[in-house]
Amino acid sequence: MQLRHLAILPLLDAKTLAMDRAALLADLQQTLRDEELHLNEGNFDTLMRDYPQRLYNWQDKLSWADLATMRVLYRLVRESSVRQSLFDQGDRDVTNTASEYGGVLDIIDGKPVAKEHEPFYRVSHNRQYAPREEMIRHCYTGLAHYHFHAQSHNNRAHAGPGLGDVETADNLDFNFLVFTFIDKDRLNVDYHQPGGAVVDLGTLRR
Repeated sequence: MQLRHLAILPLLDAKTLAMDRAALLADLQQTLRDEELHLNEGNFDTLMRDYPQRLYNWQDKLSWADLATMRVLYRLVRESSVRQSLFDQGDRDVTNTASEYGGVLDIIDGKPVAKEHEPFYRVSHNRQYAPREEMIRHCYTGLAHYHFHAQSHNNRAHAGPGLGDVETADNLDFNFLVFTFIDKDRLNVDYHQPGGAVVDLGTLRR
């Protein structure tokens, strides 16, 4: 159990709490079996070949709390209000060439929210999200930091975190999500965490 798991614990239902690690892993495997995955396989950043995106590549290194976290995040990003908010933010990111967009997935007033945090605009290109201090503080009480790979609505080649994202996870010790446009009506979802584990959690549809 790590500090980054603490905000997840109150969201676990009795069924999840009753599962051991093997049962949680089997449940997540079943959930992802029929999901539409988009794996970059290092075709954008060759160094990312060391960080494959399938659950089975990391299953021996994931703790009970890691699996429970992925189970919660998988469900929350598919809540209709969160999904719509993510597509709205992603669409605006496509039109902004100064920075990537991002924020924090959280529960606010009892409801799941994709809380957007504006980036610093000192970034000079569209492949980096530079967080403000308030967003970093929010991450330590929220569920997961997220950002978009939304340089266009057809961004399949960039699905998943890059090496810089993996290094940021190690430095800041949060849970992370990356949302990548496959086309204007599909966002691929990748989870990653400190230590390098990356798991494709399927695809959202507008």
